[in-house]
Amino acid sequence: MAKTVVLECYANRFARRALREIEGAYREMLVEMVKYVVKYRASQETLHSIFYGKFRERFPWLPTRVIKGAYRDVVRRAKAYRDRPEVRRVAITYSDSQG
Repeated sequence: MAKTVVLECYANRFARRALREIEGAYREMLVEMVKYVVKYRASQETLHSIFYGKFRERFPWLPTRVIKGAYRDVVRRAKAYRDRPEVRRVAITYSDSQG
């Protein structure tokens, strides 16, 4: 079972800046991995082995769950748009399970 929750809240300028930084990092990861998936048709496991260390080094402040959510996001995009997946909108995935 999966639940999706959209939260609306008041965020001061520091919180908005933090959210923009997270969104920017997430978008960077997606774009980089989409290019790789288009070229090599990589699986989620392959993405993890190639990109996890690089992203952990580049974004040490980002939770592991967000990085793993990006793998799942890229694989879903690749399956949905086989010809040329794009990164237009970003919805950050933060799952309870680290699977």
